[in-house]
Amino acid sequence: MKMTLDELTGRIQNFKKPKSVCRCGHLGDGELSPHEDQIHGGYTLAQGHGRCRSCACDKFTWVRWISEFAELVDLRKEAIDAIQRTSS
Repeated sequence: MKMTLDELTGRIQNFKKPKSVCRCGHLGDGELSPHEDQIHGGYTLAQGHGRCRSCACDKFTWVRWISEFAELVDLRKEAIDAIQRTSS
């Protein structure tokens, strides 16, 4: 079943698992990330973007999305493109 743009946007916004892959190969961001939160001055700047607890990586560096999240992003882009084509 094809999802609407609103449904895809909601799925992306509510995606709780780690969705980004670091250069070290471990997942970043999300609630279960092995990367610590990036904190500055006592405030969390970015969830799961600090030092990796699984290896010697000192800071999360984005490489790509995990496939499950990338698929949602691609489907959302396609939905936006389809709307733009029909409105022009």
